[in-house]
Amino acid sequence: VVGGMKKGLVHYEVLKTGQTIDAELYSNQLIRISEALKKLRLEPLRVLFFHDNAKPHTTKANHRKIEKLAWKLLLPA
Repeated sequence: VVGGMKKGLVHYEVLKTGQTIDAELYSNQLIRISEALKKLRLEPLRVLFFHDNAKPHTTKANHRKIEKLAWKLLLPA
């Protein structure tokens, strides 16, 4: 997971060898990204969030979490 903005990198994580992303891990990553953005005092309405259509990304729970965070979700074409 990598998050950035004009001024530089906001948050990144590297998975352990052999570790895969499931819906729970992805949900926890969303929380950590949100915490990193709060430290920068970035308004949620200014966050454009893009992810692909991988199964962990498309769960209803994770879409609700993104809505709750008030991020604008950009979907792939």
